[in-house]
Amino acid sequence: GEYDALRRRYDATSSSSHYEYGDDEGGDGIGDVDVGEEDDGEEEGEDRGGGDFAELIPPDEYASMRIHVMSRSFGPGPPGPEERDDRVDDSAPYANLEKELDYYRTVANVDLRKGCRSMSPILDSWDHHSRPNAVWTYDPARRAFVVRADGKDGVRKNHDVAVSYGRYTDTHLFSKFGFVNGDGSGMTEASVASLHRLQDLGAGAQFSYLPFEVLHGGGGGGGKPTEKEGGSAPNPGSRTEG
Repeated sequence: GEYDALRRRYDATSSSSHYEYGDDEGGDGIGDVDVGEEDDGEEEGEDRGGGDFAELIPPDEYASMRIHVMSRSFGPGPPGPEERDDRVDDSAPYANLEKELDYYRTVANVDLRKGCRSMSPILDSWDHHSRPNAVWTYDPARRAFVVRADGKDGVRKNHDVAVSYGRYTDTHLFSKFGFVNGDGSGMTEASVASLHRLQDLGAGAQFSYLPFEVLHGGGGGGGKPTEKEGGSAPNPGSRTEG
């Protein structure tokens, strides 16, 4: 399959091909442009790289890596039409696809024709969306993040798993994650930016990784009133007598 294709030399019949352009195209009649040198370079690189690959990576390790890559999507299903083309010959990369799929089923008991369990990147986290199709929580007992499909449709086939990183401004999202929602909220944020300092909204706190209670836990800035010795904190909703 793919493993054999990486070890196989190109069928370099096109290395001597030429491209004709001349008087009929309004050119100056220079003649043929030989593209064989470029093709020869590709062939040489493929041949050299394929040999190194075969020496460094055994077939069973390659199969394991390929299963991991192909299982990054939900239900990959059977091979597509471009992979099952009957017109290809034995030298084509996908000519032995069925043999490769059978190999995974025999060695690893994974039938990619039926789909398989999806792997989720840990360091990369999941994609953010303002209308996510999944929610995640942390389970202390299991010491694991639990992701569940949200809504009646769940995660549709061939769709990415998307969660919400929270309600943040475009400035926050871009500075911390490198993207914005793209819903136009950035214009609203910019239009009221001049009021942030005037009203001391503490907009900078959104860029901190410290908990809200640590940032605003005392000395003003939204902290809770504390009980003093011999009395209690005033009720914010009550009227204080003079």
